[in-house]
Amino acid sequence: MNYAWGLQLGGQLDRIVLDECHVVLSSATFRTRLQRLKRLEMPCQYILLTGTLPPCMTPELERMLLLEEVEYIRAGTSRSNFGFRVETCEDDDIEEEVMMTV
Repeated sequence: MNYAWGLQLGGQLDRIVLDECHVVLSSATFRTRLQRLKRLEMPCQYILLTGTLPPCMTPELERMLLLEEVEYIRAGTSRSNFGFRVETCEDDDIEEEVMMTV
């Protein structure tokens, strides 16, 4: 916290970015730490990222993290550069099959 305040006072802290913020809903330790960070009331932007929080859980996240004036940016999860396929192989051929597809 002292480090963050030092950056803020030196004009070097523009925003705080936290990934996997949905963990706050299941981890009491993480929740306590994030709430402590929010209570610092640093005059900067907070960006919380998650790829798995369902929209119905956003009110709970806001409540737990003491969030105000929240803006959500949502995007689809389909990515054209990712793909998958399912192949069947015998147990003794698994390693060879995996190495061929990499």
